[in-house]
Amino acid sequence: MEFIVGNTVVPISESELYFFVTTHLTTRLSVPQIVGKEMALDFLSKRLYSKRDLELIRHAILVVAENTAFSTYVLMKATDENGARTFMKDIEPMLRTIRRLATTKVKRTRELYEIIDKMIDVLLEYGIDPF
Repeated sequence: MEFIVGNTVVPISESELYFFVTTHLTTRLSVPQIVGKEMALDFLSKRLYSKRDLELIRHAILVVAENTAFSTYVLMKATDENGARTFMKDIEPMLRTIRRLATTKVKRTRELYEIIDKMIDVLLEYGIDPF
């Protein structure tokens, strides 16, 4: 598969794509763009009580994390292949942590809020704001 960055064609192998994206490719790189502004604001105000809605937020954060990392990789690969490979190695711990948190089983909504807060903290440590 190929992506166009400016006037540069950037070839991306399936293994590169699947390293970054286990959910789906999207150009929506924020939680409000995926779940809607109202639900995102309700989450930030701690007004979401439905486990289903919180699971949607958690999944949206995973989608944002993966797609932001992948987009960054593609942009870097267009101009600096070695830098892109280094980025891939550097971002791997974040992807592993976010995926683990995204699939952790929970019983209560409070636990889900705690996990989502951890996911946000991890992303912010890597300079990614999911909201």
